[in-house]
Amino acid sequence: RGDPQPRSPGHFPELDGKGDEGLTMGRISMKNFQPPPEALPPEQPVYVAPSLGTPSTVVKVALDLVGLKPDELFCDLGAGDGRVLYAAARRGALAIGVELKAELVDEIRKQVTREGLDGKVYITRGDLYGFDYVRQADVVYAFLDDKGNEVLRSRLERTLRPGTRVVTYWYRIPGWKPVKKVRVRDPEDK
Repeated sequence: RGDPQPRSPGHFPELDGKGDEGLTMGRISMKNFQPPPEALPPEQPVYVAPSLGTPSTVVKVALDLVGLKPDELFCDLGAGDGRVLYAAARRGALAIGVELKAELVDEIRKQVTREGLDGKVYITRGDLYGFDYVRQADVVYAFLDDKGNEVLRSRLERTLRPGTRVVTYWYRIPGWKPVKKVRVRDPEDK
């Protein structure tokens, strides 16, 4: 099967959530890695997307789909409860994320320690649209709505390195053509 061959940040696989669980689809030297800050300067967020967690079945498929490898830098934009970060770190990636809600950031930090993922997962409290660390990522994950992805698109196009793989869940990034689209059945559905 081989590794996915991303052509640019605008070409990505996706999982489609129309009735089913769905997802839209360099290595970093650890000696050069600078962890992101614990918090970004307080600002009015550009846009606040609804807060919904990615189902665990989708997390696994998303990381498989994007071909996440050990030692890659994985970035979750809008980390929520951190479940995607933990899964990426368990696969050997260095996982960084940004989340606006202080209570979720605090819980992620506690869970990182409980799971022994210190030094493998970093979370920053702040607006994902101002998170510059995304430019270092090999893989970017986002579960935002249509408006959130529309706002995110121009930022990703300006900042991502060629070959960065982008995975979105449920909603497409407007104007980007998916390389692959996958449907994931929720095991709870009968």
